[in-house]
Amino acid sequence: MLRRKPTRIAMKIDDVSEWIAVKKENETKKQAAESAPQLGDSQMVHKTRRDIVNERIGYDPRAGRETIVTLPRPLH
Repeated sequence: MLRRKPTRIAMKIDDVSEWIAVKKENETKKQAAESAPQLGDSQMVHKTRRDIVNERIGYDPRAGRETIVTLPRPLH
């Protein structure tokens, strides 16, 4: 394997000013998210993983239970 000397990274004023601007944007987004109204326990709906998957694929296990017909079993 060939070895080479580490690349020197030059810090420019433009890079620093861009980093500061991005940092300020992230801080304002974080503060806005923290100040947003939080849902209380009474408003939260707890769903199981199965419920979330069923909702995502459009399956309702409670629908159609009245139409299930049991087939007669052969007597042995």
